[in-house]
Amino acid sequence: MTSTASLLSAGEILKQDSLGRVRTPLGKRQEILAAFDGSGMSAARFAAMVGLNYSTFCSWVHERNQKQRKDSALMGAAAKPQVQWIEAEIACGAKPRCAGDGMELELLGGGARLRIRDERDAELAAAVLRAMGGGAC
Repeated sequence: MTSTASLLSAGEILKQDSLGRVRTPLGKRQEILAAFDGSGMSAARFAAMVGLNYSTFCSWVHERNQKQRKDSALMGAAAKPQVQWIEAEIACGAKPRCAGDGMELELLGGGARLRIRDERDAELAAAVLRAMGGGAC
């Protein structure tokens, strides 16, 4: 990874507009955003570290995210997640359960949200997450 201290001043002369603002070339912006993605830092902290105005940096991040969303939408069906249905059956012991307690699974852009309505559904939720590859439940 490029040292973040040298991201803005890599020995090159950057142009300024009539108000004295530094005009950062697109390639340099992408390099800075890639370093931010790998830094694990907050946007405010990263911008301060590399010497950028926080609002300028946020506008770069926003523009990039908008472009990625637009590109993803243009890809159409290829960008939509594949849905795979699974069946999970849990032995409930001696206590009968009422139908309708259940849970709700919402697919999000980068993952999913699972809501349970009753603590008795926690075991079923764990089975669903395991089946989805959700890790060490």
